[in-house]
Amino acid sequence: MTATLLAIVATSQFMFFVVMFVWLAVARIYDERRKRRRRVEGARLSRALADLLGDRSTPEQFVAEMDGCDGEVIVAVLHQYAAQIGGDPWERVVHAVRNTAWFDRFITPRARSRFWWQRLVAARLLAIAGREQDLPLIRTLVRDRNPAIKVSAVQLLRRIRDEEVLQIVLDEALDAKPVVRRYLFDAVVSMRRVLVPVLAARLDAADNVPMLRLLITLAGELSAVEFFKHLHAHVRHDDMEIRVAVARALGSYPHPRTEAVLVALLEDGEWQVRTQAATSLGVIRAVNSRDALRKALADPNWWVRLRAAIALRQLGWAGSQVLRAAETGDDRFALEMARYVQGLTDEAVADYLT
Repeated sequence: MTATLLAIVATSQFMFFVVMFVWLAVARIYDERRKRRRRVEGARLSRALADLLGDRSTPEQFVAEMDGCDGEVIVAVLHQYAAQIGGDPWERVVHAVRNTAWFDRFITPRARSRFWWQRLVAARLLAIAGREQDLPLIRTLVRDRNPAIKVSAVQLLRRIRDEEVLQIVLDEALDAKPVVRRYLFDAVVSMRRVLVPVLAARLDAADNVPMLRLLITLAGELSAVEFFKHLHAHVRHDDMEIRVAVARALGSYPHPRTEAVLVALLEDGEWQVRTQAATSLGVIRAVNSRDALRKALADPNWWVRLRAAIALRQLGWAGSQVLRAAETGDDRFALEMARYVQGLTDEAVADYLT
């Protein structure tokens, strides 16, 4: 009885492994055929698209080539060409694609699919072929919990200027991971004309410290003169990180008023703020701030002294004169830091600034 039972178990296991092997082999063959078919379809569709862009065929002929192609192949080919061309030639392609029954049949179910990879394909297609009527879908996709979908969807802002999507993106960036936030910022910066008034209004209204810090960072990247007064309003903010963010952002505004604000921040009670103020003075080459930076060479904090010395070096001849004078002065802190920074190579100074 025991031997029979063991034989049955062994036979069952053997059959299981045989079935699994056959299934894996068939799946591998099917996958290879599918990949081969997609490569053939992609090459054929690429040639048809190149012919359309080169005026060697009509939109109708290109649409005919789309028939029977896998939807993801179509999106991949469109993405490849969208990255290389733009303007009227690309809008001709968009017009041809959007006028097909395939587009409506493809986009809406995938944009609302419960499977993230389907939503990702829809977001990628809308990013390169979206129009105003697609904004409801885009607003949903920008809020998607999947970062890849969020980043893909927000690329539509490069084609369509929409303030509501912009507001959503700013809110989403607050909770996003740093890498995702970077992609979101890159997308919204491209719509500067719409972004500047929206961001200025939010800078004045923000009462949430993390959001305010995020908005100040973005304002620094835009370097729009309209933001100066909004940044200046937060110079004396109670939160130290906000003052650091303001000092960093002002490094993008080479202006006499900027220099005066940064010099004032060199007197801040927190060493982090003083460090960033010294750094930004060097970035904007604030030659008139050399006396304030000379004083900062004697700061109790090592990082403040270092950044002040590097900023002086960035000022060129005028700053070097201050450093050489400090090397022969009575203040030990200033003397040691001046000698240290004067001895650094340009590459070492650049490493400190990255």
